[in-house]
Amino acid sequence: MDEDEARLKDKQEQEQNKNNASKLIKAVEEVRQESERSKLLNQLKSLQVNIEDGENKLKTLLGLDKEEKIRQQQIMSLNEKDLKVLIERMEN
Repeated sequence: MDEDEARLKDKQEQEQNKNNASKLIKAVEEVRQESERSKLLNQLKSLQVNIEDGENKLKTLLGLDKEEKIRQQQIMSLNEKDLKVLIERMEN
């Protein structure tokens, strides 16, 4: 009977060890997945910041481009006016 009890106890311990190992493996996997999710989330946040920076730079460049076009148009209109004045003066 003692031998049967010892076998039963060993079997129960093995089953418990197996269950504990399974739980430990699951916990380790969950920690690994959470770490991976956190890492990916940080990468996404970084990408979002980079995209926003790029958008802001593009808006700035487009704004500067618009300002440059306006300035060129103003210069051209001034040149046209100057030319008209010169032509009028020459005609008179």
